[in-house]
Amino acid sequence: MTFILEIVMMKGAMETMMRAVMMMRMIIMIMMEMLLVMVNIIMEDDKSSNDDDRGADDENVRMIKMIMMVKVWW
Repeated sequence: MTFILEIVMMKGAMETMMRAVMMMRMIIMIMMEMLLVMVNIIMEDDKSSNDDDRGADDENVRMIKMIMMVKVWW
């Protein structure tokens, strides 16, 4: 009887663990996006001070690379 109870307990623990991991992932994703937005704003400020067209493309590439890295993490 206790054996079955243990299995049920383990299953419950696993489910809670999975839920916690999912929550952590969500939080990390939100934090990453906020970080990207902040970085983007800082980049915008830098770009406005020196107005050359090449900067915009560079920044876009960097943003895409960062997003890709975040995607690879998951």
